[in-house]
Amino acid sequence: MILHAGVPSVTPININGNFGGTTFQPAGVSLTLPPGSIQVGNINTSQDQQNIVGRSGSIILNALSNIQTGNLQADDFGDNAGSITLNAGGDISTGRIIAVTTDLVNNGGNITLNSIDGSITVRGNIASFAGVYNGGDIFIKGKGNIFIDCADFCLESFSGGLPNSPPLLGNSGNVTLISENGSILSTGT
Repeated sequence: MILHAGVPSVTPININGNFGGTTFQPAGVSLTLPPGSIQVGNINTSQDQQNIVGRSGSIILNALSNIQTGNLQADDFGDNAGSITLNAGGDISTGRIIAVTTDLVNNGGNITLNSIDGSITVRGNIASFAGVYNGGDIFIKGKGNIFIDCADFCLESFSGGLPNSPPLLGNSGNVTLISENGSILSTGT
């Protein structure tokens, strides 16, 4: 799923009005965010049936202004997890972000949050891991504060952890947090 803010309208011709619990409003509907923003609920592109061949979809949100979402999930239990990317000119506010695979021969998805001129708030944990192969990279960069509000395991990228799995063949992903002019804060561990 790819969403770009600033498109003049969203019509039934190019997108269904309701997708995975997210309702898309036509042009002219007032949002609580400035023009050029994206405001959606939960997005789940997971492939969650182990016996069906397929791949979870990546989630890409690009906005000139702010991005506000619910939980984002791109898990896969038979292939590589999808990547999750949010690029905003302003603030990013999101829920939990998960891109994992429990399959033994695939990789967790990369997670990127990039705010050019704003702050980043995540309400929930951020996780990318794989059963045996590589966990995905987690990259978070904002000009202002970065705040992660979660209970435990706020940021995790790892390989392994499945019961009765073969020896590890992969690595944890890199975890990078950069705040150019603010603080990096977390309420969890």
